[in-house]
Formats: sequence, C-alpha cells, structure tokens
Amino acid sequence: MFIIGCESASTPADKAPGAPTEVTVTPTVGEVTLIWVAPTDTGIINGDGTAGTITDYKVYYSTTQGFAISGVTPQAVGSVLTTTITGLSQGTTYYFKVTASNAAGESAPSEEANTRTNGIMYSAVFKDGTGGVDGLDSAYSVAVSQDGKNVYVAGSLDDALAVFDRDTSTGALTYSAVFKDGDTTGTAGVNVDGLGGAYSVAVSLDGKNVYVAGNNDKALAVFTRNTTSGALTYSTVFKDGSGGVDGLSGARSVAVSEDGKNVYVAGFFDVALAVFDRDTSTGALTYSTVIKDGNTTGTAGVNVDGLDGANSVAVSEDGKNVYVTGFGDNALAVFDRNTTSGALSYSTVIKDGEDLTGGGNVDGLSAAWSVTVSLDGKNVYVAGANDDALAVFDRNTSTGALTYSTVFKDGDALTGGGNVDGLDSAYSVAVSEDGKNVYVAGAADNALVVFTRDTTTGALSYSTVIKNGDTITGGGNVDGLDGATSVAVSRD
Repeated sequence: MFIIGCESASTPADKAPGAPTEVTVTPTVGEVTLIWVAPTDTGIINGDGTAGTITDYKVYYSTTQGFAISGVTPQAVGSVLTTTITGLSQGTTYYFKVTASNAAGESAPSEEANTRTNGIMYSAVFKDGTGGVDGLDSAYSVAVSQDGKNVYVAGSLDDALAVFDRDTSTGALTYSAVFKDGDTTGTAGVNVDGLGGAYSVAVSLDGKNVYVAGNNDKALAVFTRNTTSGALTYSTVFKDGSGGVDGLSGARSVAVSEDGKNVYVAGFFDVALAVFDRDTSTGALTYSTVIKDGNTTGTAGVNVDGLDGANSVAVSEDGKNVYVTGFGDNALAVFDRNTTSGALSYSTVIKDGEDLTGGGNVDGLSAAWSVTVSLDGKNVYVAGANDDALAVFDRNTSTGALTYSTVFKDGDALTGGGNVDGLDSAYSVAVSEDGKNVYVAGAADNALVVFTRDTTTGALSYSTVIKNGDTITGGGNVDGLDGATSVAVSRD
C-alpha cells in the first residue's frame, strides 16, 4: 500500500510596498517640486506571492515639523516619481512625506523632507517717530550690507541716514541709530555734511564704507564702517563745485563697483555721471572725472547721450559695464569699464521707442527711473516710472552688449487670466542673490511686485503683488508700502 501525502506550502500574505526614499524638494515662489526614489520592496499581491506594482504615490505636507500623516489630505500623483505642489504661502517652511501604494495598501511614509518656499512674507514695519525710530521721513532708498548685518535707509526730508541692525539668522531688524545733516561728530569743528535731501545709499562689497548721495546738498557723504560691529563713523563729504568736483548737482544715485575700485554718482541736474577712484585698502575716495550728456567721445560725430536727468547708476558684477538711466532722455546709457584701471568709455544709448531689428520698438523706458543688473550678468532691468513698466534686456556676458528683450506693463493681460499689477510709477528694481526673483517697487500702486526668473534663460514671469493694506493671514494688514520708492534684497 502506498500513501501519498500532499501538504500545501504557506502562501505569503498580501503586503503594502516599502516607503519611498531620497525625497528632495526644490522651492520656487509659492510652490515646490518633489522628486523621490521608488521603494525596492514593491510588496506582495494576489495572495500567491506575486510582486506588487506601485499604482500610486501620495504626498503629504504640513507647516509642522514631525507631523503625522493621519488627518492630512494628501496629493495623489499616480505612478510618477515627481510632482509640483502649487498654491503654497511664499517664504514659508513646509515639511513633506511621500507614501507608495499597491493593490494591497499604502506604505509607511518616507523620511520627512523640508524646504522654505521662495518669495516674501510681510514681517513688520518701522515708521518714523514710532518706537524711537528716526530718519525715515520721506524714506527714499534702502541698502543691505553684504554681510547681512545692517540695513541703511536714506531719509530725504529728514536729511538723514537711518541705521538698523539685522539678525543674520532670522533677518529681524532692530533700529540702531540715525545720522542727520549737521550732527556733531565728536571731532571739534566737524559736523556731518552731505545728507541734505539724502536720496540714495550704497555699501561697498568689502563692508568698509557706506555712501549717501545728498540731492539737495549736491554731495556725496562718506561713512567708515566697522566690519565687525557694523558701527558707522562719519568720514568726509564731496560737494559739487568744491575742490574741482563736478557732476553732483542733484546727486540721485550712488553705486560701488564689485571690485571696490570705483564709486559712481548720477547727477540729475548736472546730466552727468561723476566718477571717484577708491582705495581698496583704506576706502578713501579721490574724485576722478565727470561724464556729461553731450560730451564728445573721441569718435567723430558720436557724443555721450542718455544722461539727461541721470537718475540711477548700476555696475555689472563682472565690472565690465556701468549703466545709467536718463529720466529726461527716457534712456539707458551704457558705458564700458576697464576692469584693471576702472576707466569708463561711452558705448551706446538705448532710448524708449527706438526701432528694433525685425520690427517693434524699445518700450518701458519712459521716465527711466532705476536700473539693476542680475548677479549672473545675463540681464539688465529698468523701471520706467511713466511707462508703469519693467523693461528687460538680455546681456552678453562676454561683451556686455545689451539686446532689448521684452517689457512688463501695469495692466498687461496674463496667460490664463488676470493682469500684471503693482507697476504704476515703477520706481525701483532689484534682483535676488540666487537670481530666482526680480522685485519692483510701484510708488503709485503702493506695492511690491514679484517676478519669477528662470536662472538659465533669464526669462521672467509675473508672480504676485503685495500692496499696502493687504490682509495678512492670521490677522492685520501690510503696512509701509505707501509710495514705495526703493527695494533691496539681502545677499542671504
């Protein structure tokens, strides 16, 4: 007799997959893009040991670190390994976890990843005469030191420079001091001078000096800065018509070259660019020369043009070019700069309405008010006050040559609906250090406009606008943007 016994082998139970790994998050303005790696363990299905297939990934997110996914509504993304989450608050830290699902169920969450969205969130306002703050009456210009330790504001009607200390970890400001025209300095017979109608402020890259253009004083005031403490000491003043200095009548803007060798001042009423040589060791200035609208250039039939109502000056990061907006000329004047000697030579002018090769016209330069250059040198931006516009130029990083690219105007229709807003009387433009954003102050709109910038192509897209009085999430209102005239971005 033969007896055959058959004992069935145990069948593995169905099992959800393992958790996704290597979750990375890349932020932009108000949104993030996540990428992750699929789990090597895809689980078991069908009750027979068949390897599972990932059918869906879910992304859970919160503003709370270490959050539990229970009770959080996820974003289902299908079987792909990346997704973009939109509609997030700007300048906010978010935490993310990703799960994988097969027919048997959902995995445990991945390790938590986090990032802070790009963009800005309203934080606080400092007002003249409130809480002991002084020097902000008709605040016209703001600058941040390269080390991020200080913020400086030129108060035109206060004839003043207001100083704030900045926490480099949190970005929080504390009012520190004010320098006013005529203040005693501690040195007998020497008073602070050159701050009459303080219109523009700039900080040298080495952090050793702060410079203020005094519109009413036709002057450039020079301060020495302690690079450790950030404390300022009044140093000296250069005045139009004194000691051979020229080009400072209506001093409206001051800029320092990246190499620290030169300081430039735009003289509105002198229709001029004043040039100073700077000792990079001591920070001491020496008046060098002036370039005025209509000056001969050494090339037959070519005169300097575009400096009528010189209102703003900027230097490219590579030091190869200096740009000046001509308010009265509705123009951008371009100068080539010798990076060794710092000497300037007039290159060209671009004016509002000029014909473009292939058709169309340059636009956005009517009452050209402010100019800035992206740190990667790929773009130059001009705020046109009367055009309520931001004019965009592409820049050849080898030659410095500019090509008109496009213009954004207040009220322009946007693809997908809505309109560009906040550019009414565009007065100031700045680019973030990482090159991902461009910001414009719209004086008549009492607004700060945010553009997203493609760091590869330099292309801009309108993102959002923040206006005086806007409601803040959690209560309160945005304040301090009434007549917004200047914007600056900290290097961090």
